[in-house]
Amino acid sequence: DARERAGGLLPDVAKALGLPAGIPVGPAVHDQYAAAIGCGATSAGDVMFGAGTAWVLLAVSGRMPRPVEPWSLIGPHPVPGHFGLMVSLGNGGSSFAWARDTLGLTEAGGAELDRLIASVPPGSGGLRFRPLLAPITSVRLPPGTAGRLDGIQLHHSRAHVMRSVVEGLACELGWSLREMRRSGVGVDRLVMSGKAAGSAVTPAIVADVLGVPVDTVLQPETSAIGAAILGRSLVEQTSTLAELAAGMRSPTRRIEPSDGRQAGARLLEGYLKEFRHGR
Repeated sequence: DARERAGGLLPDVAKALGLPAGIPVGPAVHDQYAAAIGCGATSAGDVMFGAGTAWVLLAVSGRMPRPVEPWSLIGPHPVPGHFGLMVSLGNGGSSFAWARDTLGLTEAGGAELDRLIASVPPGSGGLRFRPLLAPITSVRLPPGTAGRLDGIQLHHSRAHVMRSVVEGLACELGWSLREMRRSGVGVDRLVMSGKAAGSAVTPAIVADVLGVPVDTVLQPETSAIGAAILGRSLVEQTSTLAELAAGMRSPTRRIEPSDGRQAGARLLEGYLKEFRHGR
């Protein structure tokens, strides 16, 4: 159990760290579950969305869920009585970095990239991106399915390409959430963590495409915060883990769907119909 002591800090280790010997040491916890604790994804219906090199979803359920794909990871959540369904999109920040570097924007900072993406209206002028740049195994896709950039025309610029990549990733995220719902997992609240959560435009695009509010975590090191909360739980046994998480979780800002919601809904509908139609 996440709150069961695995032992105490050994004297030689404690001396090297300048800490008292015997400090409780907890069992190892998957970094995504630690992040879920750190951002407060502790109740059934919460879905943590980690936007890093890979985009990872961890849905919290009150019962054992069914797998979504062969690589779905299902296990007990650190909060007793809850389970987690973890799905990795495989592509995420890696696709964004590929587009950025290929377009000669490697030296561009986050604010500059945000301004570039925001300069293009929702829909990217008809440019469509399928975010499968890395090999991925899926029972729903033919072997060898690869990424694709469709609808390129002369008027498209680097800004259009960058925005289409984010919109394509948001559509793939929408497919994963749809499959989670089909597996019986509730999706009541989406909590976005990771570097992309600090973007001024990416969370808004995700909210518009999915049509749901997105709570973005303002502190990027959610796994470390979750580990600290779990450590605290070893010595504060009278408080539940959910209570400790609520008291120490990172602050969030809520991004509501905007005027681009209708365009986002059309993007997702077209993506699911033309590409992810349930094979």
